[in-house]
Amino acid sequence: MKINNKLVGERIQNIRLSHGDSMEKFGEKFNTSKGTVNNWEKGRNLPNKENLLKIASIGKMSVEELLYGDYNTYLHLKIMDLAPECIKNYDEYNSLHDDITNKALQIAQNTISKIDYQISDETIKKFIDLAIEQSIDLQGNLLKNNLSNFDYSLFGGTRNREYFYFGYRLTYKEKYLYTALLAILNESTKTIYIDDINTARFFDFFGNDIPNSSLQKIDYIAPSEIVSFSTYVRQRSKVVPKILEHILKSSFLLENIDISGYTVNILEDQLTKHRTIKISKN
Repeated sequence: MKINNKLVGERIQNIRLSHGDSMEKFGEKFNTSKGTVNNWEKGRNLPNKENLLKIASIGKMSVEELLYGDYNTYLHLKIMDLAPECIKNYDEYNSLHDDITNKALQIAQNTISKIDYQISDETIKKFIDLAIEQSIDLQGNLLKNNLSNFDYSLFGGTRNREYFYFGYRLTYKEKYLYTALLAILNESTKTIYIDDINTARFFDFFGNDIPNSSLQKIDYIAPSEIVSFSTYVRQRSKVVPKILEHILKSSFLLENIDISGYTVNILEDQLTKHRTIKISKN
C-alpha cells in the first residue's frame, strides 16, 4: 500500500512534540539538521530506514505503525485501496460502497487474531467479497442502504376480510424507502397466503389494485426507493430477530394466526421457490 508521506510527517511531529523537542534538538538525535526534520514533518520526504527505526523506537511504536498509522486505520486504507478491484463501478462517494467498505473492515477486525501489516491483498479482497455478499438481496442486487438500521410503521389497511394489504414506510437520512406484502385469506382452507411484493409489482399494485392508498403521490417514488418485503425482513432481523413474528402478529391479530416456529429462513426459502408463502390459521 502506498505510504502517505504527509501523515507520516504528522506522526513524526507528534512524537517530537510529545518529548518537548525543538526541530533542532530532535535532529541532533539523528545527526541531521532542523531543515531535514522540517522536511520530514511536511511530508516532503521520508527518513531513511535507520532513522525510521529510531523515530519509531522513540515513539514506542513499530515502524509499520509509524508509516501506516494504527492497525485499524491501516486495514481501512488497504480496503479502500483494493475496493475498486472488487466493487463494480466503485465510487468512494457512494454511500452504498462506503457501507460495504465499512462492513469489510468489521469483518477484518473480527477475523484477524493478531496485528499483521504484511497481510496479503488477496486476504483483504476476501473480506470485501464477504461484505458484498452480505449486502445483496435475494435477487443478487446490492441493497441501496443497510436495512438493518430501519424500523417499520404500518400505513396500509384492509380492503375486505379476504384481501389484506400491508405496506411499510422506512425513513433513512431523509430518504423514504417503501416495502410491502399482500395477504389473501382463504376461509375454506384457513390459510393465509402472503405474497412478497418486489419493485415492479409494487408499482402495479399501487397503481391499479389498491384504491385510496396512503401513497397518493406514487409517481414521485423512484424504483430505487423500493425494496422487497423479504429483503427488509431479512436485514431487519439482524437487529430484531423476531421482526417477522412482530409484523405478522400485528397484521393478522384478528385472524388468530399460529406463526410459532415460522422463521426468516422459512420465509426466504418459500419465496425463493414459490413467490408466495403459506401460514395456517388456528
